[in-house]
Amino acid sequence: MVKLQVFYKAPGNVDDFRKILSRNHLPYLEQLPGQQGIQAYRILGAPIGEQLYDVMIEISFAGEDKMQGALASPEGRRFAKDLVNFGINDVTVTYMEETSL
Repeated sequence: MVKLQVFYKAPGNVDDFRKILSRNHLPYLEQLPGQQGIQAYRILGAPIGEQLYDVMIEISFAGEDKMQGALASPEGRRFAKDLVNFGINDVTVTYMEETSL
């Protein structure tokens, strides 16, 4: 399983930001082909250093190939285009898979 994580900084009014995120942006994520679940997290703090983000959304896929296919789809391109509306310095996108160390 691969998880795509999107971290969002809240510009200005946090309540307005969350409304825009849930009403406008989340539907793009829900339409990603092959996604197996979406979880949203409100970030409460940072025990070390500065808290940089307000919200993190995690989208699960069966594998990296499924995630890459979803991001290359028309729905994935709409999602990427919409990310720009949040500001290039206000969003961080990563992906990961579980492993044993």
